[in-house]
Amino acid sequence: MNKPIDFDLLRQQIVEGLRKELSAVRDADPAESFYAYALSTDSEVEAVFWAANSEESLSRQLSGYSREPTPDDIDDERWIPEQWSYGGTLDEPTDTIADWSDGLTDGNICPNDPTAPYWTIREKILDTFVEALAELDAAGFFGDAALREETTLLVSYTEGNWDQTLAWAKRLNPPGVCERLPLFDETPMKPREEAEFQPDQDLLSDVERDFLCLASRGKHAKLASIHEEVGIRELVLNEALVLAARTGKADVCSYLLQVGANPSHQGYGHRTPREIAEQEGRKRLLPLLPSGGRPDEVSPELRYALDKEIHHLLTVVIPQQRAPE
Repeated sequence: MNKPIDFDLLRQQIVEGLRKELSAVRDADPAESFYAYALSTDSEVEAVFWAANSEESLSRQLSGYSREPTPDDIDDERWIPEQWSYGGTLDEPTDTIADWSDGLTDGNICPNDPTAPYWTIREKILDTFVEALAELDAAGFFGDAALREETTLLVSYTEGNWDQTLAWAKRLNPPGVCERLPLFDETPMKPREEAEFQPDQDLLSDVERDFLCLASRGKHAKLASIHEEVGIRELVLNEALVLAARTGKADVCSYLLQVGANPSHQGYGHRTPREIAEQEGRKRLLPLLPSGGRPDEVSPELRYALDKEIHHLLTVVIPQQRAPE
């Protein structure tokens, strides 16, 4: 049996943990101009992450690009919490959720029935994130009225739907703040034959796309089966390792390292798996991911095209696979 969640306790744990973490960050870097704070979770709602970003850290992130950042790059870095410089795990609320989620089978985690108890509890957890941020905001933690017009509060989840993030943002922020947020999901993805790279430069096979999806979802056994059957090229193994680190899938990271993935690869988001684990507080991944090493040499053109592919996977393909029918 899974332990029921005490949502009042969960909200209190999030409020106290977030106040502590953000206060420490702001005290450590008083010259930074923080423009956004977020609570997020993984795609299966099994952990609580916090994130923050400042104008100065955004500039540092963009200056690290090996090419001129595009408007899409700038929007991604500015508004997607997984890309931000400050962040980590809130341990106490994560443990509270884990007491409920431990023991759930894969079928129960992603049931096709949208009325199943999992979905009701999942939405209540995410609503608790909103309530916790609202409580801190009402207490003045994010500044007075003038500062709040320059500060954005977000709730999101890995591979989630941006429209849902916008809906939560409207509950948390003054109208002028929400008007600045981009409409990622309302801009249709170009057909592949009209994309910035040509059809004969199609980068990923259907099997490789499936492999990346499975890596982000923690499907270790299926990954091994595919790799043993068809052999996945090293570039895709490396990208899969980055995605597994983003979603905290330790068993997948371990497997991919065993079959030759490069832990120094700078993949989607222009970070190595080790950097992702350090910046996002995924402590259990750190012993698996060595520091140092030499990143692969990937041309700016190939990196850009790969980023387009993987952005499509994260924002379109994977959310569609997860949605209940």
